[in-house]
Amino acid sequence: MQPSLLVRFGKYLQHRPNFMKVAAATFGVPFAVAVLWMFGAYGGPSWWLLLVAVALATGWFWAYFMWFAVEKEIRRSSSRSAAQNVNEGTRE
Repeated sequence: MQPSLLVRFGKYLQHRPNFMKVAAATFGVPFAVAVLWMFGAYGGPSWWLLLVAVALATGWFWAYFMWFAVEKEIRRSSSRSAAQNVNEGTRE
């Protein structure tokens, strides 16, 4: 039996670089859109690029500090789901 998508995604997020990619994009892109929507009218394309760069950097910092906050929980839930798969007779 194939592991569910959620289990595979949990295993993917268990590694710090993967978590950083997903979390930074998940936080940074909507934040960039919101910042552009709020402050984009005050400048031109160079201003927009600066706003996007600041928003994406903020997303990266958020992901960096969130890793320390949720690392143990991610590893615990991933190992719990892996143990559940072994109990059901599947292995990876």
